[in-house]
Amino acid sequence: MADTGGSITTPAVVKVATAATAVQLVQTSTGSSGTTAKTVVVQALSTNEESVVVGDKNVVAKAGTKAAPTQRGIELKPSQVISLDLIDVTQVWVDSRKNEDGVAVLVLNA
Repeated sequence: MADTGGSITTPAVVKVATAATAVQLVQTSTGSSGTTAKTVVVQALSTNEESVVVGDKNVVAKAGTKAAPTQRGIELKPSQVISLDLIDVTQVWVDSRKNEDGVAVLVLNA
């Protein structure tokens, strides 16, 4: 198979220290200089006690109620995975419903 010039970053764990306080993935998963990506793979940690939610800087994990939902983003239950095709990793944030829950992040660089 031919080398396409891409690379994979070392997988990182990103935890949300305080529930309802979104964390930008790039701050802890790729370092300050590595923000260009082809794909970002995000998996909710199997040890999570609650769901995490992945989205943009306005992500909100709190579910709210059926009559008044407050969640903003894609919910991941423990061990669930989402793959995001994007250019700028700084666009991806994660929030949690429980302190110290988090995600594993794998960045596939262009």
